[in-house]
Amino acid sequence: MARSHTFSILGKADFHIHVPEGAIPKDGPSAGITLAASLLSTLCQMPPRPGIAMTGELTLTGRILPIGGLKEKLLAAIRNGMDRVLLPEDNREDWAELDREVRDAIAVDFVENADGAFKVLFDGGIQRKRDGLQRKGKGLRRKGAGGKSDKIVKTKKTTRPTKKI
Repeated sequence: MARSHTFSILGKADFHIHVPEGAIPKDGPSAGITLAASLLSTLCQMPPRPGIAMTGELTLTGRILPIGGLKEKLLAAIRNGMDRVLLPEDNREDWAELDREVRDAIAVDFVENADGAFKVLFDGGIQRKRDGLQRKGKGLRRKGAGGKSDKIVKTKKTTRPTKKI
């Protein structure tokens, strides 16, 4: 699928990601940023940087919420050969409380939102593409609820706001 075609279908498509009921309830929400990054990578046909693990529940507004079981998740990332991990900013204090041995074994980037995570994962490449599309007049901005900027997606039939992730 060509990249221009990929961007043209975004405003016309809805996506549904099904997580089976048999999944472990405690593990599901922490995969939010991982699912969003995977979807974005697939749609933009741009692989993320290798060797990066990530965890964090993702809200509809793109905020990454803190997770539990930090030590266990970090040990799993180390065991699987990851070089660095993206963690929610709100887990910074938990990170500081871990044994130095664990903290020295992997690099960490603390992120507050999906945009910050995508900048680390894609070296800013996806943001440059988005910004290029906006400069060409293909994206507009308006103020949404709470003063946050929402993207306006124009299609042939309608104009509808969508939240940035």
